[in-house]
Amino acid sequence: MEAFIVLCDAAQHDTTSGKINILGGDWSVKDARPTQTAVALFIRLSWEEAAEGRSFTLRLVDDMGTPIHVGQPGEERPVEYGGTVQLNESAVDIDAVTKLVDVHNSFAVTVPQFPLEHGRRYVWEVRTNGDLLSSVAFAVRETPRSSVEV
Repeated sequence: MEAFIVLCDAAQHDTTSGKINILGGDWSVKDARPTQTAVALFIRLSWEEAAEGRSFTLRLVDDMGTPIHVGQPGEERPVEYGGTVQLNESAVDIDAVTKLVDVHNSFAVTVPQFPLEHGRRYVWEVRTNGDLLSSVAFAVRETPRSSVEV
């Protein structure tokens, strides 16, 4: 099993084709303003792994590996998403050509707006059974001042 993560401004999963539509993809630096972003996650599994099923967790951590939490005090929760990839072979038309490549699965996650500290590095990571499959880092810079003064 392997995974690829792309940070983007917006992403949407097309349920008909299974493809991910991405806008503003592959950024690595953002300013500190809380803006909505998205994560496109691509998972590749062997046919054997897909038949058994594999769970995964996508989470946001800081530069020390500490999970980022959001929410009101006392109601904080980690910024993480999870799921299981499992192939239902009876629901899919699988021929010999299809089995020449790994099983591809993709997910799009819209990340809600929340503040992040400028001057810091953050990492989205995807894990299965505690093992790191993939990660992508980004930095947060200070919010630029408006070029027009009032």
